[in-house]
Amino acid sequence: MKKSKILIVDDHDGFRESLVESQILTEKYKVLEAYNGENALDVINANPDLSCIVLDYDFRDSYGAKRLSGLDVMEHLAKSSPHIPIIMISGITEERGRVAIESIKKHAIAFLDKPFPVKTLVEKLDSILLTNTSDTTELDAQKNLSDVGFATVSSIMAKVCKKALEASEHDMNLMILGETGTGKTSLAKAIHKLSKRGNKNFANYECGTLSSDIDKFSSQIFGHVKGAYTGAYTDKTGILEIAIGGTVFFDDITNIPLEVQKGLLKVIEEKEFTRMGDEKKKYFFQARVIAATNCNLEEAIKDNILSKDLKFRLCGDIIKIPPLRMRTDDIPIIVQSYLKNQNIKELKVREISEEVYPLLMRQPWLGNVRQLLTVVQRASNKEKKNEISFNSITESLWTEYDIDEDSLTYEKFSDLDGDLDTTITNIRKKFIIKALKQSKGNVSLAAKELGYINHRGLQYWIEKLGIKSNDID
Repeated sequence: MKKSKILIVDDHDGFRESLVESQILTEKYKVLEAYNGENALDVINANPDLSCIVLDYDFRDSYGAKRLSGLDVMEHLAKSSPHIPIIMISGITEERGRVAIESIKKHAIAFLDKPFPVKTLVEKLDSILLTNTSDTTELDAQKNLSDVGFATVSSIMAKVCKKALEASEHDMNLMILGETGTGKTSLAKAIHKLSKRGNKNFANYECGTLSSDIDKFSSQIFGHVKGAYTGAYTDKTGILEIAIGGTVFFDDITNIPLEVQKGLLKVIEEKEFTRMGDEKKKYFFQARVIAATNCNLEEAIKDNILSKDLKFRLCGDIIKIPPLRMRTDDIPIIVQSYLKNQNIKELKVREISEEVYPLLMRQPWLGNVRQLLTVVQRASNKEKKNEISFNSITESLWTEYDIDEDSLTYEKFSDLDGDLDTTITNIRKKFIIKALKQSKGNVSLAAKELGYINHRGLQYWIEKLGIKSNDID
């Protein structure tokens, strides 16, 4: 089997050679090297079949001669070889956030801090090149989804975006899985916008906010006529009627009572429904159904909170969104997209200092994107300057983690190479212990509260952090 060809560009001879001569790298890939930007362009021109470039951010000037920077090389490649994915690497520690953002803006597919283990680079190359060799349109899919509001640049999300783009091209019902706050609603909206139904209604229905009253559930979904039940004083249009011709999205589908799920199943199968209290007038149902849950589907069926038959009808296609902690490369673009969204009126300051990104990218984010944006919004509204500062983000994190300023100092947060990892571990442990206490030691309930898709993810952290039963007594 022919090996994919990669190029390592770095002006530090020792570091470059350690990669080029690494056995675990050369076993999988044919490795070329270049010692500066100019040399890199020569090698690239001579090797049009390159699969990936690992590019240093900055090169030292030679005897007063100004060298091309890594960003300069990227600008050249954007015109001459835009199809070649680039991994930007850098040993700059003081302004890591700025460097990472600049790299992402220039369309680097990933960013690595030097020095890094060769194994880390191999894993990153594997994820990128497996993505690109299976289908070269995955990066295009990622861009298409970013253009309609689902911002992502991380390699782990490339396959998710490809599946989402494919889902927008057919009309099968769809189930989106993921922990609480991962962006399931945003992905559903993006799929709708890219679909043939994009100019019709997107009826977003958050099942978790509904009443437990069966009549009110049914009324919200199917609609009712005046007098259909006690309290039905006027006619009401249901979500299914609003969605006709477009897409109806049921978030937290397992919160709908089973009796109402059976009615929804009947609508999906028979393509018609009636309002409560009026069995004569039938409405033709022609809408796509997208549902989402943070539950494990098989466990939800066993727990009797999801109809097995409805699950089969909804899972024409399934997309799983990984948690934010597995795609921290997305954090800068998610924050930027959020701050630039003029439809969000709650923001006071819409600029952000790039020095905050290393801090944000090191947090556990048990609440995923939703928690991240809450922290940013809080900092924006309390900021007294023209851009969200490191101090404002730090204070917002104190509030988020319910930590007294006296017990967590500014220095602990700002020491990115020292105490922060310990701080994050302690924060994660505190959250888990608190959830376990509230659930009286029930791991499944605690996992649901923390947003894990099943109890196994939480069990991993309980064991890793050494949490014992006496910690929650």
